[in-house]
Amino acid sequence: MQVLNLNRQGKGASDMKCVLTVTLLILVSCTATRPISNGPPSCRPICEMKERIYAASPDELQEFMMHPDCEISLCAAWERILRSIPEKDSIPDYSGGWDEKALALINPDKGAFLTFVELLEKHLGEAPPILWLSMFESVEFYHRGNAVFSPEGTAVTNREDEYALYPDRSSVLITENKVYIALYHSGLPLSFNLYAIDLRSGSVAWIADVQADDYFDYGGGMGWHHVELLLVNNTVCVFGISGIIAYVEVFSSENGGTLWKFGTVHSDGSQCCR
Repeated sequence: MQVLNLNRQGKGASDMKCVLTVTLLILVSCTATRPISNGPPSCRPICEMKERIYAASPDELQEFMMHPDCEISLCAAWERILRSIPEKDSIPDYSGGWDEKALALINPDKGAFLTFVELLEKHLGEAPPILWLSMFESVEFYHRGNAVFSPEGTAVTNREDEYALYPDRSSVLITENKVYIALYHSGLPLSFNLYAIDLRSGSVAWIADVQADDYFDYGGGMGWHHVELLLVNNTVCVFGISGIIAYVEVFSSENGGTLWKFGTVHSDGSQCCR
């Protein structure tokens, strides 16, 4: 597993404690005792709203986008993006399967995309991480049901010798009182754990489950997966992206409870929010 060097000049013993804490956590993460981390959600799940969003008229969709519920608002905004992309049945010469790789990629409506980013920033209370956002902006579509994220530098070569289904990469966020660590799989957007370490005691304060894309059916083999962390007020925001999904999941920094989440595909592989 990857061990990060967190030393910063001028911090001395305090940073050494960070290094030791992170190293120890990465080595024992699979056997750590899991404290209770389920806090009350601040945004209502969108399961019962999903079909209404899909069937909404343009005016109704606009109303959903202005909804105070984070998940409903973002799902409606993503639906607006999807509606700027043709259905696969309306694309000439589309035959399904791997033949779609020969088709030209389609760019989403720029206005709809910018509106989505603005709403995301509004619900977060802060701009998303620059690197994650630049990857998210690379989205293109083969058809409405198949979005791909392909920023420069993410080409995948033969990695058959690296089919390991354990976390092999980490993203670390250091604050005054805690260190937050996401241990995730670099080749597949599998679900993973987010850890909060108390800097005073060195103990694990809480462990949260990040759903990412838990629909494990990757017949095409290994890809790429990038995760960034952002602290906004009393929340820890997890930004993840791979070749097939972009997602944001927000947790309470106090107890690790899930507050809200958005993903461009469902965990069952269908489009829009999960």
